[in-house]
Amino acid sequence: MIAHVRDAHHNESEAQKADVLKVLAELGVPESRPMIEILNKIDLLPAEARAGLLAGNQKDKWAVAVSALTGEGLGALSARFEAEVTHDNIGLELSLEASDGANLAWVYRHAEVTRRRERGNRIALSLRISPQEMTRFQNRFPGKIKLSQTAAARS
Repeated sequence: MIAHVRDAHHNESEAQKADVLKVLAELGVPESRPMIEILNKIDLLPAEARAGLLAGNQKDKWAVAVSALTGEGLGALSARFEAEVTHDNIGLELSLEASDGANLAWVYRHAEVTRRRERGNRIALSLRISPQEMTRFQNRFPGKIKLSQTAAARS
């Protein structure tokens, strides 16, 4: 992923963007490479322009407006990074015996546990894993994992 930080207040900001895209192309960076454009220094913009850029953060626009000085927009930037990094993750459902501490600990090390429900002597887990982890889960829990409904709908 490329994080392209621009000075939103600079008069040549758009020209600088074009220069960076040209250099990336010359380096052979594929256009399909994920890139987050970060418009910094919004604290130097007029209030109306700053508010418009910050509103754009909520609409998942092409860029994220921030002020490193004041902290405005940093939450949206963090969320955008997380969305880019995890957008290919797979949702799984897994049920384990409550007494199976070793496998439960293994799951917590190798997945994001998004939901945990305990019923009697069983623990039902909703998980998110990277695609690279899928084979490990299938090998460790043959026949015991299933795609979550949201993951199955995506595929």
